[in-house]
Amino acid sequence: MKEQDILTMITEMAKEDNTTAEELLEAIKAERHTKKQSDAVNKDVEKFIKLFPDVLPADIPDEVWDEVAAGTALCSAYALYLCKAHKEDQKAHYVNEENMRRSAPAGKEADAEQTFTPEQVEDMSQENVKKNFKHIIRSIKNWKI
Repeated sequence: MKEQDILTMITEMAKEDNTTAEELLEAIKAERHTKKQSDAVNKDVEKFIKLFPDVLPADIPDEVWDEVAAGTALCSAYALYLCKAHKEDQKAHYVNEENMRRSAPAGKEADAEQTFTPEQVEDMSQENVKKNFKHIIRSIKNWKI
Protein backbone atom coordinates (compact mmCIF):
# COMPACT_ATOMS: atom_id res chain seq x y z
CA MET A 1 0.00 0.00 0.00
CA LYS A 2 1.34 3.41 -0.94
CA GLU A 3 1.75 6.19 1.59
CA GLN A 4 -0.80 8.33 -0.24
CA ASP A 5 -3.35 5.50 -0.11
CA ILE A 6 -2.80 5.15 3.65
CA LEU A 7 -3.25 8.89 4.19
CA THR A 8 -6.44 8.86 2.11
CA MET A 9 -7.79 5.93 4.10
CA ILE A 10 -6.95 7.66 7.40
CA THR A 11 -8.64 10.87 6.24
CA GLU A 12 -11.80 8.94 5.30
CA MET A 13 -11.81 7.13 8.66
CA ALA A 14 -11.40 10.46 10.43
CA LYS A 15 -14.41 11.91 8.58
CA GLU A 16 -16.50 8.90 9.62
CA ASP A 17 -15.46 9.36 13.29
CA ASN A 18 -15.85 13.15 13.17
CA THR A 19 -12.18 13.71 14.08
CA THR A 20 -9.11 15.03 12.36
CA ALA A 21 -6.56 12.77 10.71
CA GLU A 22 -4.00 13.80 13.33
CA GLU A 23 -6.31 12.83 16.19
CA LEU A 24 -7.02 9.50 14.52
CA LEU A 25 -3.30 8.84 14.06
CA GLU A 26 -2.67 9.63 17.73
CA ALA A 27 -5.47 7.27 18.73
CA ILE A 28 -3.99 4.51 16.55
CA LYS A 29 -0.53 5.10 18.05
CA ALA A 30 -1.96 4.98 21.57
CA GLU A 31 -3.82 1.77 20.79
CA ARG A 32 -0.64 0.19 19.40
CA HIS A 33 1.29 1.29 22.49
CA THR A 34 -1.37 -0.18 24.78
CA LYS A 35 -1.33 -3.44 22.81
CA LYS A 36 2.47 -3.63 23.04
CA GLN A 37 2.29 -3.10 26.80
CA SER A 38 -0.44 -5.73 27.12
CA ASP A 39 1.60 -8.21 25.07
CA ALA A 40 4.67 -7.53 27.22
CA VAL A 41 2.67 -8.13 30.41
CA ASN A 42 1.22 -11.36 29.00
CA LYS A 43 4.70 -12.60 28.06
CA ASP A 44 5.99 -11.70 31.52
CA VAL A 45 3.13 -13.59 33.18
CA GLU A 46 3.72 -16.64 30.96
CA LYS A 47 7.41 -16.58 31.83
CA PHE A 48 6.58 -16.25 35.54
CA ILE A 49 4.25 -19.26 35.38
CA LYS A 50 7.00 -21.32 33.73
CA LEU A 51 9.63 -20.30 36.29
CA PHE A 52 7.40 -20.38 39.39
CA PRO A 53 4.56 -22.82 38.63
CA ASP A 54 3.53 -23.32 42.26
CA VAL A 55 3.20 -19.62 43.11
CA LEU A 56 -0.30 -18.19 43.06
CA PRO A 57 -0.90 -14.47 42.52
CA ALA A 58 -2.20 -14.23 46.11
CA ASP A 59 1.18 -15.60 47.32
CA ILE A 60 3.11 -12.74 45.72
CA PRO A 61 3.89 -10.11 48.38
CA ASP A 62 2.96 -6.46 47.99
CA GLU A 63 6.60 -5.41 47.80
CA VAL A 64 6.95 -7.46 44.59
CA TRP A 65 3.86 -5.82 43.08
CA ASP A 66 5.30 -2.41 44.05
CA GLU A 67 8.45 -3.25 42.09
CA VAL A 68 6.37 -4.39 39.12
CA ALA A 69 4.41 -1.12 39.24
CA ALA A 70 7.73 0.74 39.20
CA GLY A 71 8.66 -1.00 35.94
CA THR A 72 10.54 -4.12 37.04
CA ALA A 73 9.58 -7.37 35.32
CA LEU A 74 7.49 -9.68 37.50
CA CYS A 75 9.98 -12.56 37.25
CA SER A 76 12.87 -10.32 38.20
CA ALA A 77 11.03 -8.68 41.08
CA TYR A 78 9.95 -12.05 42.51
CA ALA A 79 13.40 -13.59 42.08
CA LEU A 80 14.97 -10.63 43.90
CA TYR A 81 12.38 -11.01 46.65
CA LEU A 82 13.29 -14.71 47.03
CA CYS A 83 17.00 -13.90 47.17
CA LYS A 84 16.40 -11.27 49.83
CA ALA A 85 14.22 -13.64 51.88
CA HIS A 86 16.84 -16.39 51.60
CA LYS A 87 19.58 -14.02 52.71
CA GLU A 88 17.48 -12.95 55.72
CA ASP A 89 16.84 -16.62 56.59
CA GLN A 90 20.56 -17.36 56.41
CA LYS A 91 21.33 -14.39 58.62
CA ALA A 92 18.72 -15.46 61.18
CA HIS A 93 20.11 -19.00 61.15
CA TYR A 94 23.64 -17.69 61.67
CA VAL A 95 22.53 -15.43 64.54
CA ASN A 96 20.69 -18.32 66.18
CA GLU A 97 23.72 -20.59 65.84
CA GLU A 98 26.01 -17.90 67.23
CA ASN A 99 23.66 -17.25 70.15
CA MET A 100 23.52 -20.96 70.96
CA ARG A 101 27.31 -21.16 70.82
CA ARG A 102 27.74 -18.15 73.12
CA SER A 103 25.00 -18.97 75.58
CA ALA A 104 25.82 -20.38 78.97
CA PRO A 105 25.20 -24.06 79.41
CA ALA A 106 21.92 -25.05 80.96
CA GLY A 107 21.79 -24.88 84.71
CA LYS A 108 22.25 -27.80 87.08
CA GLU A 109 18.55 -28.58 87.07
CA ALA A 110 18.48 -28.99 83.30
CA ASP A 111 21.74 -30.98 83.28
CA ALA A 112 20.85 -33.14 86.22
CA GLU A 113 20.01 -36.62 85.20
CA GLN A 114 18.18 -38.86 87.48
CA THR A 115 20.55 -41.13 89.35
CA PHE A 116 19.79 -44.15 91.47
CA THR A 117 21.56 -45.88 94.27
CA PRO A 118 21.98 -49.66 94.22
CA GLU A 119 19.34 -49.92 96.92
CA GLN A 120 16.84 -47.90 94.90
CA VAL A 121 17.38 -50.12 91.87
CA GLU A 122 16.95 -53.27 93.98
CA ASP A 123 13.62 -51.97 95.29
CA MET A 124 12.32 -51.17 91.77
CA SER A 125 9.80 -53.28 89.97
CA GLN A 126 10.77 -54.82 86.66
CA GLU A 127 8.62 -52.23 84.90
CA ASN A 128 10.42 -49.34 86.62
CA VAL A 129 13.79 -50.87 85.76
CA LYS A 130 12.82 -50.96 82.10
CA LYS A 131 11.48 -47.41 82.24
CA ASN A 132 14.63 -46.01 83.90
CA PHE A 133 17.17 -48.28 82.24
CA LYS A 134 19.30 -45.48 80.74
CA HIS A 135 19.45 -43.64 84.06
CA ILE A 136 20.33 -46.83 85.90
CA ILE A 137 23.22 -47.56 83.51
CA ARG A 138 24.56 -44.02 84.02
CA SER A 139 24.11 -44.40 87.79
CA ILE A 140 26.14 -47.61 87.88
CA LYS A 141 29.21 -45.66 86.74
CA ASN A 142 29.06 -43.71 90.04
CA TRP A 143 28.52 -46.69 92.33
CA LYS A 144 31.37 -47.86 94.52
CA ILE A 145 31.38 -51.58 94.13
